[in-house]
Amino acid sequence: MVELLSSNEFWSSEELPMCVYRMPYVEFSRKIHQHNFHEIMIVVGGVALHHLDDLHESISMGDVFVIPPGHPHGYEVEENQGVQVINVLFDLNELGINFRDLEKITGFHALFSVKSAKKFEPHLKLNAKDLAHVNSIVEEIEEAQESLISGSEFCCETKLRELILFLSRRYSNVVTQGGNKNML
Repeated sequence: MVELLSSNEFWSSEELPMCVYRMPYVEFSRKIHQHNFHEIMIVVGGVALHHLDDLHESISMGDVFVIPPGHPHGYEVEENQGVQVINVLFDLNELGINFRDLEKITGFHALFSVKSAKKFEPHLKLNAKDLAHVNSIVEEIEEAQESLISGSEFCCETKLRELILFLSRRYSNVVTQGGNKNML
């Protein structure tokens, strides 16, 4: 049976509908689960076998998956191995973000499940420089979440937009160049 995670396990109805959930170094498998929000899973170290719907592939540092609501996923960590993951969790419907011209970018459609005539894999592989940039955006989200000053929620949402834009463009760059979208 697939475990169903709810957004209220990660944020309350009074909070901004997003959070960063770090898994510093996991030596155990994450059983198959699904949830009612989006997840950007960023692998920052180690190796595992990732399961998403009918896809099963090895993951390592630099792999990024965008997992939409309702899609079963999880991963297996092999014996004497581990994986380090950062999850950015958010509810696009609750945030009500107007993506404007971002919807013209192929990578946005591919990664964030906007209706598209083509079927894409919601996965890309970042190089070290791009992974460092993504990590810095995530750290800024975390800093803003921990801050109690006015404007911190606005900052979190702005940084999430920046992350979505960056990943969408990276995905699109490879697809439009005719290359393998996994080699970023």
